[in-house]
Amino acid sequence: MSEEFSDLLNAMAADADRIQQALRIYLSQRTDDMTPDEMASELHASAADEKQLSDTLRELEQTPEAVEEAALLYFEREWEDEARRPAVRAVFENAKDQLPVVETAIIAVAAMYSIHMLVTKGVVLRKKTTRRKRDGTFETVVVEKLEAFNPVLAAISRLFGAAAKVSGADAKGQ
Repeated sequence: MSEEFSDLLNAMAADADRIQQALRIYLSQRTDDMTPDEMASELHASAADEKQLSDTLRELEQTPEAVEEAALLYFEREWEDEARRPAVRAVFENAKDQLPVVETAIIAVAAMYSIHMLVTKGVVLRKKTTRRKRDGTFETVVVEKLEAFNPVLAAISRLFGAAAKVSGADAKGQ
């Protein structure tokens, strides 16, 4: 029987602080030690709306439940890759040994970056349909669906393009 990510969390009696610390450490490892400022720069470069990104980041700083949900969602996806399990386990085992990060802005950037990584690298459902329009031309409609998020996390996913995309004649303005 394969161990679930929840089994790891339960065995460690993981609290919010351990989860946040583990996220910060793991993202540092996975991104070749990107700083929070570098992550924020990449987020700004990828966001569809700069103002909404800033507003959502501020809201995320004030919503610890959303930060935890982002971290858990990210780790759950990482846990699905058995090759990454030892690294995930190690960061959780060692998270309490690290100095805590009390700056909510750093944790918020890490949480937002984890969602950015998920949104830009995978979706739950992708449906692509080509159809003839009334004028005789064709269009391709691609619908991508992400997991349900806390409202703050849903706003983040929309910032990075988690919406239906139309290509073909309509995408070219024809």
